[in-house]
Amino acid sequence: MRKRTPVAGAAVAAAAALVLSTSAPSVAQSVPTSAVYALEIDGVRLTMQQCVGFGVATEVVEHQETGPGGEAVTRKVPGEPRVLDLVCSRAVSDDETLEEWQEASLAGIASARKDISVWLFDQAGEPVAEFLYVNAWPSELTYIDAGDGSGRLLEVVTIVSDHMERAS
Repeated sequence: MRKRTPVAGAAVAAAAALVLSTSAPSVAQSVPTSAVYALEIDGVRLTMQQCVGFGVATEVVEHQETGPGGEAVTRKVPGEPRVLDLVCSRAVSDDETLEEWQEASLAGIASARKDISVWLFDQAGEPVAEFLYVNAWPSELTYIDAGDGSGRLLEVVTIVSDHMERAS
């Protein structure tokens, strides 16, 4: 029998809830009636209720220059880019894809780093955009209450990667 990953501690669950609650709109407020996100790992698409954190942030570097009158002037210039952490959630089910991916990552298995896609769909189910994440792996896998009074439990995965780009 396969060992189950224990439910995360209260502090980790609270942090995940905070991340999701600061998104606009929150998971509890925006459970769609149809899938609007899909996480594709090794050709398998997982329906996700919400994904937040798409994007790349650029470090801001302050550079000191001398102005025309000899005064010190601070200029802000772009530094190194970094891919934002992607946080996706779905209702807990018997599908263990995310748990197995996390276990492989924790075991140090090199193939646990994967090139994955995240698809966004409109309300009609038509693809709107695809984002590619290179060398992605799950840095966190937590379980939290959906917060909508239903008693549903959500599986929340935080994914980090080396590179992200919009494919379509």
